[in-house]
Amino acid sequence: MPEVSYSQLLNQYHTAISKAQNYQEELAKKKEQWEKREREFNITEKLTRELCEDILAKDGEEMKLGEEYSWSSIPINKLIKKTGDVFRQYNSDRTELEKILNKFNTTYDRVLNNYDGIIHMETVAKGLPELYTFNNKARRDEGNDTINIDNKILEAYKTHPKRFIINSCEDFKDKIKKLIEKMEEIL
Repeated sequence: MPEVSYSQLLNQYHTAISKAQNYQEELAKKKEQWEKREREFNITEKLTRELCEDILAKDGEEMKLGEEYSWSSIPINKLIKKTGDVFRQYNSDRTELEKILNKFNTTYDRVLNNYDGIIHMETVAKGLPELYTFNNKARRDEGNDTINIDNKILEAYKTHPKRFIINSCEDFKDKIKKLIEKMEEIL
């Protein structure tokens, strides 16, 4: 083994210390970059969740589900997928409406202006689901479909200045009385 002088050892020691300091500085920079990216990710995730919740809140079915579980408990990737599905369905419905309006050479505002008032009679499937029965020949869809259709109708006429909503009643006669009252109010 060759003999190493004290100055050589000291030089190697200082080189090792210098490298260690460089590694520490590099590690500190990487840690700072990582923390910055983590802060940015947290902000992005928060904003993404807020956007998803805003979109999901416009869907009646999701609002019902939102009472059963919290959107904040859903992993972000699943929340984004769920929001994308709701958004695509919304745009599909909207495109369908636009096609119908174009077919009749009219606009949404013109359609609304054709009505002195809108009276929406809430489906019993929504307000009092325990009273919703399937043995009624007039019914063509199931409870959930009925609720979705009800929500779409509510959405379609939401901007009409004289829109009235008659909630479900246990006695249908009470609902009819309310309907007559609202008709008189419109006329």
